[in-house]
Amino acid sequence: FIGFPDFLVYRATGVDKRSMCSAVCKWNYFPDGIGWDQDYLKAVGLLDLEENNFAKLGGTPVSLGTKVGGLSRISSVELGLIEGTPVSSSIIDAHAGGIG
Repeated sequence: FIGFPDFLVYRATGVDKRSMCSAVCKWNYFPDGIGWDQDYLKAVGLLDLEENNFAKLGGTPVSLGTKVGGLSRISSVELGLIEGTPVSSSIIDAHAGGIG
């Protein structure tokens, strides 16, 4: 499972990481040390998502602004940017407007 903001980061870098923002706002992740809500996953019949440290959900999300990787060669050519340009974790549109 991957949301669109995190897919864009993956597409740009080839690195499969999920942002804390997407995990908390769009999935069932609690950032205060609880993590993925296993009770909820069990209740809806999706407890298999916990396999391999929740790899199907992207593992442990990274904080906003965390460098996920560098712009891949393919993406740099497509975008006309320099390969290796830092790419940070994503933020959903509803929250991005509050930065700055």
